[in-house]
Order: sequence, then C-alpha cells, then structure tokens
Amino acid sequence: MALALENRPVGRTPVVVDEEKETLRERVQELEKKLYQAEKMIEVKEILAPYGEFRDKGAKKNRSIGKRQ
Repeated sequence: MALALENRPVGRTPVVVDEEKETLRERVQELEKKLYQAEKMIEVKEILAPYGEFRDKGAKKNRSIGKRQ
C-alpha cells in the first residue's frame, strides 16, 4: 500500500506498439487514399465525358473540311 502513495510519472503507462497492427493500420490508410483518388477520377471522367464527345465530333468535322478533293 505504501507503493501506491509514492510519486510516479504523470500520465498513462506507455502502450506497447504491436508492429503487425501498425503495419495493417498504415496499409488501410494507404488503400483508403487510393480508393478516394479512384472515386474522384471516376467523377472527373463522368463530368468530362460529354466534353470529350463534343471534342471528338468537332475533330471529325474539321478533318473533312481540311481535305481537298
């Protein structure tokens, strides 16, 4: 009981870091980041798709105008 009254360092005791859990946590963060980027890329492609179709139609029209017969 006397030991409980002694001065001790303030705060919680240090937690032992499990390397496997830490590696998995980092891997999950990496995969979440890749998923986020993939989702954003899909959004951008969906937004830009109509403009690509417009550009392609314009390029075909310009090719026919520039040809000499």
